[in-house]
Amino acid sequence: MDEKDWLLLSALRDTRNITKAADALHTSQPGLSKRLQVLEERFGTSIARRTKSGIEFTPAGEFLVEYAVSMLEKLRSVREHVNDMGKEVKGTLRIGASNYCISYILPEILAAFKKRYPLVEFMVTSAWSSDIIRLVGNGEVHVGFIRNDDTLLPERIHLATERTFICSTKKIDLASLPDEPQIAYKSDPLVRTGLTMWWAENYKKPPKIAMVVDRLGSAIEMVLKGLGYSFLSEIAAGRMPGIYKYEIRHPDGQSYARHTWVVPNQDAKQLRIVASFLEFIARRSFS
Repeated sequence: MDEKDWLLLSALRDTRNITKAADALHTSQPGLSKRLQVLEERFGTSIARRTKSGIEFTPAGEFLVEYAVSMLEKLRSVREHVNDMGKEVKGTLRIGASNYCISYILPEILAAFKKRYPLVEFMVTSAWSSDIIRLVGNGEVHVGFIRNDDTLLPERIHLATERTFICSTKKIDLASLPDEPQIAYKSDPLVRTGLTMWWAENYKKPPKIAMVVDRLGSAIEMVLKGLGYSFLSEIAAGRMPGIYKYEIRHPDGQSYARHTWVVPNQDAKQLRIVASFLEFIARRSFS
């Protein structure tokens, strides 16, 4: 087995579909099927079979998949350490972040870091904060951007603090907010829990949910069309000129704020590219 075989098995594990695996590897479905057949002939056993629900691995196949994933991880680690032996900061920085961070926080940071270190590339994985913590912990990403204040972590760097606003194209009497149509959107469970707690602190009547859309960008478009209000972070609200913005606060008058943190994988900190990125983050202010 070589790297191409490991990538094949890994792609089949991730997609459970021959066609999707071929697309992920930028090859043809017949070519991938032929390589899988060659693997089976080489080991003298069936590795995977097609079912109505997708690809299923045989016990031998499951063993080979685990081996392939392990070898890919070792190869990736070798490449990273070889790159780290040079004098220049180069290589691929693996980052985990939420869709919000990818849309509103990461572009500025990565563009500035790339300008300073032009040989650096980025691989960004989108996930909820709780999943990003797991990705950082098991080394799938070098650093993660999370919005979770309660998790106990070995290390985290504060990146930004953002207030939260009610945004609408019309004036709103906050006392009658429960009667106004709300545009809700799918977001990190921590965001939903926090806003639910804030609502319970301020209102006895539940919100009037007009619609639930798939992402923040869709909610913003609905708000701009005058279809209701939505809860938006300070950065997102600041990019919507000409609308009414009402900062939400706790009953004691404190701002309802959320913090963004950068969390490194402890082993990856030894890599020059990761150490340089963390130093770069620590010296910048995004608040």
